[in-house]
Amino acid sequence: MSAPQPSVSSLRLSNRTGRALTLVVEPWATEYPFPHSATVDVVERSGSAEEAIEVELEADRVTVYARTAGTMSVFQNGVELLP
Repeated sequence: MSAPQPSVSSLRLSNRTGRALTLVVEPWATEYPFPHSATVDVVERSGSAEEAIEVELEADRVTVYARTAGTMSVFQNGVELLP
């Protein structure tokens, strides 16, 4: 019996607010600058696809909540961003 394949999910976010925001990845509280007119891809690798990725929009930030036991990376123009 083979091991289950990890789930990979991606989410594309665009900042069309007219101002810079902060992108926060939880549960690690990792923050990334999210400039006006920028588009980022959030890619999660997880052992399970059963839980949804949750996104919360606030006045000055966008928070993305990783699923249980997942790892999450943020890319802009194909380049991985470092916190």
